[in-house]
Amino acid sequence: MNLRNFTLTSIKKIQEAQQKGKLIVFVGAGVSQNSNLPSWNDLVNQLAQDLGIEKKIIPEELEETLTEEQVEILKKHKIHYNTDECLKIPQYYFNEFGEKEYNNKLHNIFSNKLEPNPINYLIVELDPKHIITTNYDDLLEKAAESIAKTPYSKVSCDRDLAIAPNNNLIIKMHGELDKIVLKERDYDTYSNNFKLIETFVKGLIATNTILFVGFSAEDANVRKLFQWIHDILGNSCQPAYLLNTDEYKNSNKSKEEKRVKFEYLKEMGIFSLYYDEIQDDIKQFVSYDILIDYNKKYKLKALEKGHGERLFKLLYFIQKKNVSNDNSEYIENCYRKLKYLECLNYIPNNILAKVFGCNTKVFMQYGLYGLKPYLIKSLNELKLKIALIDENLSNDQYLALLYDNSYLEDDIKKQIYGIYNKYRSTEKDQVIENKLQNVINDLRNLYKISKDEKTKIEYIWSKIYSTEPIPSNNEEFKDIILYNSDGINNELKNINIDYSENNVNVFKKAYLLIKLGKHKEAYYEFEKISYEANKNNNFILYVIASFNQFYLGKLLHNKYYFKSDDIDIENIKDQYLKINIEDLIERFIPSEIKTIIKYITSFDIFKEVYSNVTDNYDKISTAYQYVKNGGSSSNSYVQDLYGYLNEIFAYSNYNFCIFEYYEEYQKIFRKAFNAIFISYLTSLEVEANKDKLMWRTNAVNSFDYFNFYMLIENCNEKDIEKNLKDIPSILKLHKPDVDKIKLINAYKNIISGFINYKIDNNFYSKFHLFFKLFSKIDFSQEEIFEIIDNLIKLINYVNNNELENKFNFNNTKNKTIYYFLVDVYNKNYPQKDFLNNEQLEKLLYLTIEESINIDTHVAKAFNYDCMLRHICGILKSSNNSYKLKNQKKFLSLVNKINNDSYWKLFVITYIYPFIIEQEDLYGIAHNLLENCSTKQYVDILFQSIFSKIVKVDKKLVQKVLLLLKNELVFNPGKVGYFPYNVTLLQLLSLIDYFIKNNKLTSKKVICDLIEDLDTYKENYFEQIMDYNFKENYNDNLMIIKISSHYDDIDFSEINIEILRYIKPSSLDSVKTYFQNNQNERDKFMEKSIEQLKNITDKKKYKEIMDIIKKLI
Repeated sequence: MNLRNFTLTSIKKIQEAQQKGKLIVFVGAGVSQNSNLPSWNDLVNQLAQDLGIEKKIIPEELEETLTEEQVEILKKHKIHYNTDECLKIPQYYFNEFGEKEYNNKLHNIFSNKLEPNPINYLIVELDPKHIITTNYDDLLEKAAESIAKTPYSKVSCDRDLAIAPNNNLIIKMHGELDKIVLKERDYDTYSNNFKLIETFVKGLIATNTILFVGFSAEDANVRKLFQWIHDILGNSCQPAYLLNTDEYKNSNKSKEEKRVKFEYLKEMGIFSLYYDEIQDDIKQFVSYDILIDYNKKYKLKALEKGHGERLFKLLYFIQKKNVSNDNSEYIENCYRKLKYLECLNYIPNNILAKVFGCNTKVFMQYGLYGLKPYLIKSLNELKLKIALIDENLSNDQYLALLYDNSYLEDDIKKQIYGIYNKYRSTEKDQVIENKLQNVINDLRNLYKISKDEKTKIEYIWSKIYSTEPIPSNNEEFKDIILYNSDGINNELKNINIDYSENNVNVFKKAYLLIKLGKHKEAYYEFEKISYEANKNNNFILYVIASFNQFYLGKLLHNKYYFKSDDIDIENIKDQYLKINIEDLIERFIPSEIKTIIKYITSFDIFKEVYSNVTDNYDKISTAYQYVKNGGSSSNSYVQDLYGYLNEIFAYSNYNFCIFEYYEEYQKIFRKAFNAIFISYLTSLEVEANKDKLMWRTNAVNSFDYFNFYMLIENCNEKDIEKNLKDIPSILKLHKPDVDKIKLINAYKNIISGFINYKIDNNFYSKFHLFFKLFSKIDFSQEEIFEIIDNLIKLINYVNNNELENKFNFNNTKNKTIYYFLVDVYNKNYPQKDFLNNEQLEKLLYLTIEESINIDTHVAKAFNYDCMLRHICGILKSSNNSYKLKNQKKFLSLVNKINNDSYWKLFVITYIYPFIIEQEDLYGIAHNLLENCSTKQYVDILFQSIFSKIVKVDKKLVQKVLLLLKNELVFNPGKVGYFPYNVTLLQLLSLIDYFIKNNKLTSKKVICDLIEDLDTYKENYFEQIMDYNFKENYNDNLMIIKISSHYDDIDFSEINIEILRYIKPSSLDSVKTYFQNNQNERDKFMEKSIEQLKNITDKKKYKEIMDIIKKLI
């Protein structure tokens, strides 16, 4: 049996019985317990304690095996008395202490002035024909006197029944305190003492629908009562129902236990109606607000959570819920939930799916499949009514709403099928379109929709229809997307917030403050919004504002964790930690929307979107591999992916929330852009093989600025590096001129915001991301000038101000900048003057200026050496005779470098070629060279030679050879500390330079050296653990052998990439060698083929391939 359906059907029967005046409510002690009265079992236990009767809950033989602690724990469990004990103990008490003491005891227990509880009132509001109760108190009478539509007469004895003035009765079946049915003798004589009541109750039970409220089948008294009723009912009387509020789903009570108890009562003619079977239905219908309002209405105390609250909700559901028309109720429920969410400016599909029970895309699908039958019926009714109320839909939309709609009659469905088939198989046909309109007009005449229902369906349809945003076109967020701090600041100055408004527009000021980096002010703004929303009973807005306040407080706490002297942060920490979102939802959010608000505030929405994005990532990756292997793939994965991103962006920003700071939110974009770049690679594969493909493949073929904005806001440097690494060429832009202008403006704006408004907001990270993107975009010379000009402004500002994270910025910026400069130079080669020399000179000056007070170790760690090397290299390449414009400034800077003499020498060797009057620097450089360590000397020697500070002569060559021999003396103790011998590799490069430039020509010297190098390799390579060192050593040795025309070369060991660094004359010698040595040529070919497979850079591949072709 489906207990949910059975419960709902039974409730419908109870409602019908109530409407016919055939409902009798039987009230047990479980109702009065909510007014702090005891159950029958608890009452008997009090009497037993006075008698000194101790019910053994642990058998003696078991107690002997337990520890004292275990015995005490078991004794704390509630004692349950069986039927016989429940009757005999009161009798014992009566016999032991007498009638007077017995009555006094009961009066003491029940004499407290108690007030009715909400369940008493609900029972009376249910307006049953009669109320029967086994309770002794007067709570029901008080509730009836207060609110009953028709008056009730109390009947507690046969005489009352005979003289009752009203038709509706409250029958106190076990009497009142003065004449109570409790002890064994009372039950034995019940039929004699209550003849009229017993006969009357039996008649009621036999002819009416009975609803038991506040009874538990566990109680002995109840089982006795049920047996009595069973004897009356037999198998042919009216149904009887018992409300059961036990928790089976969240407790140890098994389904089997539930089934057995259900069948047990069923045998007695009583059907259990379980709260937990319809708790989802109840949650949607009975909100927490209803309980609050109900208590306020009658000035009642709130029920405690547990059985009492569940019983109230179940009774309220029975009283108020219309279960006769589920489909109409579905539309009403959807409308009501959407109205609750009206405070949001934008509701994404994931949240709407919680409202409708399915993805809203089904509204535009041809037919509904894979959904539960009851949901299909409700959705089809809604789809039909949308088609009927909206006269502006396209024919495709009408057909999607009506096709295979189970709500329609079969003959109309056939007409729709026919129109659909013709519409899909022919060109635009006016006859078919007219026929469709005729069917729709007929349906409008057939299904009349009230004005009220039309308003609700129009509202529902407006929400469904707004789930496909295009944030990049939204003018309201133009300044946000372009990081325009001036525009944001102006908007903030002119904003006027109406805090009584029940809409997320009240968040906008806080949202703008965050965009300007004013997080503390934003926190206090959210605090104010929370207070005002609560004061104005805008509870959903209150919870969402508190949610933003909590996570912004957490963000501030983490950001300023080590600033214990910041009073604001300490206050915020104390405040935000007191915010309990789950508790606020439980207390303030209506039950029918509670699940959705929990979904919003628990990040489950982002987890769900991430899951969808991950699924698309897997599909796009599979499609890429398929295309790489020569296949095609037509799908909507990319469109779906952008749909997810647009929705989640709109959800966060249109509602002025701060989700972009959350890891759960950012993960979505990181995963999505991994997929987007894979899709872009797919489009490149398609383009490269378009002649071979049978059909078009859907893939990302270009990027726009909004893509870059989402990437910069939510991804990190590592993500972008990984994605861009595999892109072999310049990124294609959707609208190159427009997108480049936006990207450069955003870059300028973010620097301007940092300088003028002190906006941090992960500025340093975003700075690096901009340059990562710049490296993959084809900019004009003017655009590059603009980028570098703003870069210089930024560096000047950072250098001249004490800033937070300044150290980290200087630590990382140099690598980003010189990578960018080298990339621009290489992309535009052979146009050597593409980069502006004056700008390069400014960057060179700033680099030296920053490094004057640091030592060489720090300078190299922060890549100042690389910045100097690459800027000077580009300057030299663009103009071999270029001289610095401001000679004095540079010389002055050099004189200030006194912290580290080697770093001073390093700077001199690189700027030396650009200095006009070199004499002083020449002397300083030679003096410093003489005082260098071997490692420093070798490190700087190459540049000293190229800068013409050092002349290459026999003496220098001999010195380098001697240094090299010393480095070849292997020290096993150094292996663990210096596995990568940079000095040795630098000396090998110098030897190669000497050979290539005919500075080392002695065949014997070279051969002896090569033998020493081979010996070093044979003796020590196994002990050296650093693979990179060994690889570079082999490459240098191979280059020396080829450059010196060494006779014995094993070409099976060659790394073919070194061929690019060998002089043409040496390559000619190799060619001749291969012509005379077929075996070595074959070894070389085999090695080349193997290595070529691993070269992904197409430019490098072509260069090496051309050399190989010449050699063979």
